[in-house]
Amino acid sequence: MPEKNKIIFIFAVIIAIIAIFIAGYLFFYKGKTNNSAVKENNAVAKKCSKVTAMPEIKGLAYADARAKIISAGWAPFQTLANDSYDIGFEPLKSVWALGYHEADACSGTGEAPCRFDFKDKCNNLLYVTTVGVFNSIDGAHVAGYVIK
Repeated sequence: MPEKNKIIFIFAVIIAIIAIFIAGYLFFYKGKTNNSAVKENNAVAKKCSKVTAMPEIKGLAYADARAKIISAGWAPFQTLANDSYDIGFEPLKSVWALGYHEADACSGTGEAPCRFDFKDKCNNLLYVTTVGVFNSIDGAHVAGYVIK
């Protein structure tokens, strides 16, 4: 094998090994399911085919929108572990301190968007996005949502 091809081959092997480690990390440490949970969720999904109704929440302050979402039958869904590395940093740290453990991600730049996760009884996922800073006078308000 020519020298150039050996170098390319070694580089490709290194990249593949790195990809395997990243995939393993994402599955085992950042993953949000395990086999028994997947089987349980699949069984529930077979029994359920409806999506819980959504109240109009766009433009509401997050606290008000959250109350409406919960009243409609959605439950806050915590995806991060209480000792997650991500929770140690602002602004997610401040959002969690307010008791919003359904917060999955927040950005400290721009409009300071955050994403909040909810589940209904059929395991449908609701992702609510807010903009604005939670500890400011104006606070954060709902920019939109997606149901999956």
